[in-house]
Amino acid sequence: MWKKAIVIGGAGAAVACIGTAALASSSTPAPSPSPTGSSVSATGSAPTQKHSGRAPWRRALHAQWVTRDGKNDGGFTTHDAIRGKVTSVSATSITVMALDHVSQTYTISATTKIHVRGDGKGKAGTIGEVKAGDRVGVLGTGTTSLAALRIIDVSH
Repeated sequence: MWKKAIVIGGAGAAVACIGTAALASSSTPAPSPSPTGSSVSATGSAPTQKHSGRAPWRRALHAQWVTRDGKNDGGFTTHDAIRGKVTSVSATSITVMALDHVSQTYTISATTKIHVRGDGKGKAGTIGEVKAGDRVGVLGTGTTSLAALRIIDVSH
């Protein structure tokens, strides 16, 4: 039972991460990482860093992680998430491009949950309300083909 709670909690955290209305809409590329892995100024001291007040995962553009499937059979589930702009959408699929130009296509089924967040509150919606150019977050599963579990449209 506790394993199921952890998986559900992790999925909920991912949905909250993706569903935040703070999606970046600028086309500024992400900064390159430091070649040494640590940053030290010419004086030999580490620079002070301003914290945005957000956890780093809340700024994630796309991610993939694996959890146990909870069936006690040793199986695993691969989860996938992306947030960005819809490049195409139909009744059976959605393609989303993240800020770093990574694009992912998910299949949509009758079990896919659609949420629209126009007034800051999520409400159940339909895939017909999601349009190309909308800012969305998608949470799904799969490795070679991705199946959407939740789509959160923050453009409405």
